[in-house]
Order: sequence, then structure tokens, then C-alpha cells
Amino acid sequence: MEEGRYVATCVNIEFAITEKGTAYARLVMRIAPGEQFEGEDVFYYMYFTEKASSRSVETLRILGWTGDNLGEVSHHHIPNVVEIEVKQNEYKGKTSFRIEWINAVGEHGPLPKRMSDEQKTQFGREMMRYTYKAGKPAPKQRQAPVQQSPPDDDVISDDDIPF
Repeated sequence: MEEGRYVATCVNIEFAITEKGTAYARLVMRIAPGEQFEGEDVFYYMYFTEKASSRSVETLRILGWTGDNLGEVSHHHIPNVVEIEVKQNEYKGKTSFRIEWINAVGEHGPLPKRMSDEQKTQFGREMMRYTYKAGKPAPKQRQAPVQQSPPDDDVISDDDIPF
């Protein structure tokens, strides 16, 4: 898996409550046939707080939910094929991929046609002539450490802070 936009469908939705008491839903989105990473599952978390509930319900509508009782939602009620934006996520030292946004297909223009691994290899070979022309990158120059001045004897009070 890698960061990018993919077409996907929801294959499962589970509702739960965080340790702090916030209701949320975890959606399992499966990458659609024909897409790079076809069949892989990625998670999306929707929270139902005062600030986030409207967007969560809007996302369910994009997914095709037409009901009005969240307690009755299952993946059978959210049939739409959607576009997901996947980002890399690091949590407690572990790296994973998580869905950042769910949108209607085509909402952000047509999905780019991704290169296959073979196409990327061929592209890399073709572009080598340009990288050779450009030459090797200049070595990074080491910067001298910044010297800090000794503190002034003047005392600064909070009254000098403009906010």
C-alpha cells in the first residue's frame, strides 16, 4: 500500500465507544478491482462528537446510506463505490495506512492513471538521461553552529508580550 487516491467500497462497519466515552465508527474499505492494491483493506474512523457528527453523517450519505437511525447502519446500507484518500500514519512507533477522506468518485477530478511497477521501471530508465544531464546533487554543506549570546541582565516581564 502507498499514499494516494483509490476507488473502494465499504465491506464492514463497526460502532464503538472510546475510553473517554466518544462514539465512533470504524469502516473497513476494500480497494476496488482494477485498482493498484486491489482487494486490500484500509480503515476509516468516524467520530460522533458535537463538531464531527455532521461530517460523519455526510460521509455515510456519500457512501449511500439513506436512513435516519445510525443504530441500524450496516455495510449493506452503504453500497456506493467511493474515492478514498489514503495517508501513511504513525502511531506508537508503528506505521500503517489510514483513510484521510472519503469522497464521491470524481469529486476531485478524474482519478489519475497510476503506473504499474513495470511502467515505473521503464519510466525510470527513460528519465535517467535527464538525471545524468543534471549531474549529481551538490553535497550538503555543513552549517556552523549558531552561537547564543549570554543572557542580558535585564529582566523581561510578561507585560512585554503583545497578546
